[in-house]
Amino acid sequence: MRGDAIDADAGGDTVVLDLTSRSLFTLNAAGRVLWAALERPVSLAQLADLLRDHFSLADARAAADASAFVDALERRGLVRTVDADT
Repeated sequence: MRGDAIDADAGGDTVVLDLTSRSLFTLNAAGRVLWAALERPVSLAQLADLLRDHFSLADARAAADASAFVDALERRGLVRTVDADT
């Protein structure tokens, strides 16, 4: 799930403002797909499936890209990961 951030469309790009650090990020096409999916609780496998289906990626590449994206957001405090059992 997404954390303390807002996003906006800026001329075809998606920009994300981290309200805590006041940092601004621009998302590429894959980032936009994943960011939109993070509006609700979603598994890493589901994010990888989105990338695979949307960009015709191999399973391993989609999984690695989804994981790297979530890891980067988590380091910045922009997403919160939870156990599937909680």
